[in-house]
Amino acid sequence: MSGQANDTTGAPGPLVFPLPTESADSFGALLIGTFLGVMLYGMAMHQLYRYNHLYPKDGLWLKALVYTTMALETAHVVLTMHLWYMVYIVTDFLEPALKLFSIESGKLLPLFSGLIIFVSQLFFAVRVYTIGPQYQVFTLMTILLLAAELGFFIVATFFIFTASNFEAFHQQHVWLISAGTGIAMGTDLLLTALLAYGLHFSRAMRRSIDGTKVLDIIIAYGINTGLLSSIFAIAAFVVIFPFEDYLVPTCMLILSTRLYANTLLGALNTRPSKMLRGVVGVSEARLFGRTTDVTQATGTAVDSLRMNPSYAGSLPSTVIRFKSMEGPVTSTDGF
Repeated sequence: MSGQANDTTGAPGPLVFPLPTESADSFGALLIGTFLGVMLYGMAMHQLYRYNHLYPKDGLWLKALVYTTMALETAHVVLTMHLWYMVYIVTDFLEPALKLFSIESGKLLPLFSGLIIFVSQLFFAVRVYTIGPQYQVFTLMTILLLAAELGFFIVATFFIFTASNFEAFHQQHVWLISAGTGIAMGTDLLLTALLAYGLHFSRAMRRSIDGTKVLDIIIAYGINTGLLSSIFAIAAFVVIFPFEDYLVPTCMLILSTRLYANTLLGALNTRPSKMLRGVVGVSEARLFGRTTDVTQATGTAVDSLRMNPSYAGSLPSTVIRFKSMEGPVTSTDGF
């Protein structure tokens, strides 16, 4: 007995903890995407804090848009963290691929991604509407595209729930997620191009950039046209095709989704406010190298970010009225 117990010459027995066969690089990409997504969620929460203190008198529909977006973002980040807890780290480490789509965390990610994109991009669609009457057709087009994007993600979620396993879904219905991501990318690019065009040809914009640093101009364009979220939407769409493994595209989709709330709140928080100083981190806003005092409303054209319909005044219909305000401004005055 003792000899058998101490015998080391026999054939090795089976491993007690066999490692998963999935690529470590793919797992690492998804883990990094989850961590970065949590960081971006923290930035969005800080932006929400600023928004609540700077613009308490915003319209009901705008507040509903902001809070709905953040509620969806909260659910999305919880799903990603729960996915890692249940599948990859704690409970089902030995069989992650088999368990990924057997729990709701993995199944619901496409649905919540589609909802976040749809709700947050409505704000920029309304901005396009305010450029002028000839741009209203583009607003309708973007809303239809957003509805189509959401529809693809809803249908994809349905098939995820009904598929017997991920391989079956991947072979037959993964194109639905690709189509939804592609439509989201196209909508982002369309909105960014329209807003950048209107911003560039605004006379107030041209006056405000005199002597301005190029970096400040790029930052302002990036914030107020959704350029940053568009870049990541392109990346999320591109990586779908070269990677047969679903983990890397999921990583990019997480990052792309998380940027929509940051872009929305970043655009809203660059407006002037009548709120008094004293709130940490909200005493001033800097755009184009200038300081906008939140106790006044004498900011530059881009600082105010008011996009009123150009046909309401004497300006041509191709001009976005990013106006410098002479009197007090309330946050309900515009977008």
